Amino acid sequence: MEKIKKRISQRDLNYALSLHKIWCETDGKEGATLSLPNADFSEFSFKDAMLRGCNLTQCNLQGCDFTGANLNSANVTESDFTGANLSNTDLSSADFKYIKLDETTLFEDCIYEKMMIDLPTAKLLPDFMDFSVMQIIEEFRFVTNILFSIEHAHIGRAILDDLSDILQSKYQETKIKMERKSINQATLSIDARSEDDRVKIEQDMFTFGRVLKGEVGIERITDDPLLAQRYELNTKIRQMQLQLQNKLYKQNNLLGNASSIFSDLVGNLSKQLGNNLLPAGPEKKEGTDFSVTLKNGYRKIINAEKIVFIEKLKDELPKIYFENKETLEFDETMSSIASRLQPVRPTIITTHKSYIINLSYLNRKENDGNNYKVYSSVYPEKVLLVGQNHKTHFNTMIAQFGILLEN
Repeated sequence: MEKIKKRISQRDLNYALSLHKIWCETDGKEGATLSLPNADFSEFSFKDAMLRGCNLTQCNLQGCDFTGANLNSANVTESDFTGANLSNTDLSSADFKYIKLDETTLFEDCIYEKMMIDLPTAKLLPDFMDFSVMQIIEEFRFVTNILFSIEHAHIGRAILDDLSDILQSKYQETKIKMERKSINQATLSIDARSEDDRVKIEQDMFTFGRVLKGEVGIERITDDPLLAQRYELNTKIRQMQLQLQNKLYKQNNLLGNASSIFSDLVGNLSKQLGNNLLPAGPEKKEGTDFSVTLKNGYRKIINAEKIVFIEKLKDELPKIYFENKETLEFDETMSSIASRLQPVRPTIITTHKSYIINLSYLNRKENDGNNYKVYSSVYPEKVLLVGQNHKTHFNTMIAQFGILLEN
């Protein structure tokens, strides 16, 4: 049963939009981000509104006027745009997957570079958008940005160069490009040839983060001895460069009592790489790497690594079960949370319409007709399910991560 959407007045919306505009103009230092999922805005005006990075998922936006609005990087998944006017709208990098629209929805003179949309919806879009949108989908392209501190920018880009070379050697038909955007910002663009390649590349990027943290060796992502040897040599050279740089800054009182710049750089970069090179934003506290939408509309930062499983029971909100036995209800669809979690933590996968499971915590599996029953070490009494349509992917991922399960 679809949840009843809450109606918000145009006046309240205008106030929220004014706060969001301040939030955008001050890079999040002032104002408040617009996050109003599952709301009814039908026939409202968003004309010329600043909506960059907002959250309007699962909203009723039928007949809304978005003329000239900025929806860059906005998340509007599963929202209804039937009859809406999006003429002259900036939709670049916006997440428009699973939206509803029809022939009355207007998309004239839009900017839609890197716009994300699913294949069924793409078929309903105007002809002039098809090529760009389909290119993003069929070529499995993703672009990510990393922001370095000024003093670490040169070496940070050099580390990304190593990653690019390693990936390019493994996926020779994939287009991989590292581009300098500013003194301390770099962009990594990857055009994978297939979904299978995209998943493998994401896993390699995650593993590279572990390499930077010293958890595993470089041989985990490349079997080319020359590339591995070059990476190890480059690492030693950069460490010496940073040590010399550290001394220079100390002599000029630029870094004060800073210690181990190399480890700071590795820690900063590995967090970003370990989170699948998510766009760099405000500095995150340790263990706070993912956000979920609560039933009051606010977003809560959580540590995705500590998720054991997510369960959606009939007529109830989905619930996250953590390693410390705490639980958290949230107000998003299972498909939405799964699509955001998988790039962040590749060990977390959908196994059933009612379950998303972190494979790292599993220790036992039982056959149960068409399904598997699986169990975690943290909640041994809880029966988790792997549906028939998910068994092949489940077994592939179990093998990929080297997880051994008792039968």
